[in-house]
Amino acid sequence: MIEVKNLSYVYMKATPFEKVALSDVTFNVNEGEFLAIAGHTGSGKSTLIQIIAGLIDVESGVTIDGESVKNKSARRRIVEHNADCLNKISNELDGKENMLELIEIFLQP
Repeated sequence: MIEVKNLSYVYMKATPFEKVALSDVTFNVNEGEFLAIAGHTGSGKSTLIQIIAGLIDVESGVTIDGESVKNKSARRRIVEHNADCLNKISNELDGKENMLELIEIFLQP
């Protein structure tokens, strides 16, 4: 499970260029669930994904199966899962067929 709890992030904090990217974001993604993140340009979507992937360092607020994203083993599970999915994509199928194939993989017990 991915748990995001009270996550906030500010770029260039305490400077004249300070920009709030995320403010008090909270949600859970359980195993087998899908989550879509939508929003306009500059709404924090990429910042959120980078934090979950461990590319942006935060003190707290994100755990994967109970482990902080600061822990390499937690981040590795996300990377391995994404790599598995990418390996399943076929150049012989169109985009819709690939998505349906990935959905089947995700729904397997």
